[in-house]
Amino acid sequence: MVKDQVWKSIGICLLFCGLACVLGPYSLSCVSAAVLVMMISGFLQAPGFAFVSGLLYLVIGIFLPVLPDWNHGMTKGFGALFGTSGGMLLALPILAFTIAIFRRLPMKYPALNLLIGLAAGFIVFFGFGLLWFVIKSGTVDLRAMGTAFLLYGLDAAAAFAAYPLFSRASRRKGG
Repeated sequence: MVKDQVWKSIGICLLFCGLACVLGPYSLSCVSAAVLVMMISGFLQAPGFAFVSGLLYLVIGIFLPVLPDWNHGMTKGFGALFGTSGGMLLALPILAFTIAIFRRLPMKYPALNLLIGLAAGFIVFFGFGLLWFVIKSGTVDLRAMGTAFLLYGLDAAAAFAAYPLFSRASRRKGG
């Protein structure tokens, strides 16, 4: 039974990695769909598997053009990972991991766990990405930062709004 559970977890991990790769290009800001997928990944998976989903997305991005490049659409390679938007990309596994950790904390109100996890993950994700951007670009563009903060904030709100759907599915499965 435990072996079946591990294979199921690996399958879900790969599913979220694939969703991030496929849905990334089809969003308002290229990274935004991948961020939403990683947030939901953190909600539905164990912390280790959530982290691996994000990490696999980045590894695939080294070889296939699934990583966003603010100026050129989708790109691939180490240049994308270590360019100006690389901080946000490198923080995706940490985002999923943080949400998964907070989701599993014992608390009377599980929705509060998710809200705190989303907030903590968002702060780590956006903070690391912003610091990376400022260091790599050498500028502080407040308009770009405000726009990115709004878009990622909307992703966090969408992930939290989906909580009742995933909560019911989780209870039905006994998870």
